[in-house]
Amino acid sequence: MGKRELTLTLSKEVGDHCIIEENQHSSGNLKSKSIALYHIVFKDEDFKTAANHLYEIVKHAQAEGPNQGRVLFLDIEGHRNKKGGFDRDMFELQKEFIIGFLIQFLTEVHTPLYHLINPRLQNNCSFAENQG
Repeated sequence: MGKRELTLTLSKEVGDHCIIEENQHSSGNLKSKSIALYHIVFKDEDFKTAANHLYEIVKHAQAEGPNQGRVLFLDIEGHRNKKGGFDRDMFELQKEFIIGFLIQFLTEVHTPLYHLINPRLQNNCSFAENQG
């Protein structure tokens, strides 16, 4: 065993002994580790600006790590109404935009209003297909 170990650890051709073939049956599956996506909505941002930022963050994450699980963490500065709740823009961002559209591209979401796990498989298609 010592002789084998010496040969393997000192060999310049270790890669020839460690070839990992791609499994065609697992192509397209989510990778085992998710990536964290984070965005903070600043006081001066409106719904459209924040929604565009979130969309671009998720789009970039899919391009850089195809089929990797994505978990979004969202913080919001300010954007409160007189009763202490979120203003219309940030309530709509969390309720309508993230739950109504963006969740399909994520495995999990953490916002100031809720923590949500996507019950369906994360959509990993090209974002160009989903514009409009």
